[in-house]
Amino acid sequence: MFIAYFDASGDDHCQFALAVGGFVASADSWTEWEREWLDRLRNDGLECFHWTELNGWDVWRRTRLIDDLCSIIMNHVSAKSGAALINDDLRAQLSAAEREKWRIKSFSLAGRTVAKKMRIWASEWGGRMPELVFEAGDKGKGQLIHLLESQGYPSPIFRPKRTYRHKKSLVVIEGAVPLQAGDLLAYKLFAKARAIKQNPEASRDFSRLHPILDRIPGLCGVVTPNHLRFLKQGMEQIDSLVMTTDVKIRTK
Repeated sequence: MFIAYFDASGDDHCQFALAVGGFVASADSWTEWEREWLDRLRNDGLECFHWTELNGWDVWRRTRLIDDLCSIIMNHVSAKSGAALINDDLRAQLSAAEREKWRIKSFSLAGRTVAKKMRIWASEWGGRMPELVFEAGDKGKGQLIHLLESQGYPSPIFRPKRTYRHKKSLVVIEGAVPLQAGDLLAYKLFAKARAIKQNPEASRDFSRLHPILDRIPGLCGVVTPNHLRFLKQGMEQIDSLVMTTDVKIRTK
């Protein structure tokens, strides 16, 4: 059984972009990865990785931690996948009514994109589609479920990165530690999207995110305006097939 874990960075409300990134590995590989990952975090006094918690760290200390964590990821995963979306591009190509009608938000579209890449990855070696696990706190879960299920993908699973106790039921909800690796990649994708936003002439090449992560098989990229125009045309064609006018139905 292969499992792919994805997290998001940014949003479509307060941020200019949203990125979804993550990795796929076998269940056994994730178990080994988790042990090494948590041991490395504890060496720096951390129980959970979240990029924003590294703000204020000395550059050398943060760089050493990230390099070590990237090496742990590379040694255990089979592939990576990531997609970034600049929100202004989405709003420019699809109206609010169209986004509502087709259940398209930045998160659901980016999530659908990485799911497609996981399907291609599995088909290349004749494997089964991996389970798709997303971070539970990201907004747009309903839209993502609709897009995936309506297009023949397995229903996504949503889990938190951290273990916590539910306030009302007091039930302990176990966190999925591999989502923390997705957090790291999603931040790198978001940073690349920020560079594009700040300089429209900047390269849209996402093949260079980190010297170690770049060595992991798999593609990461940005959803361009051309991609969005193609998506709109496809959705309009699907709608046009729902009803055909001027058809006469014979009755006996």
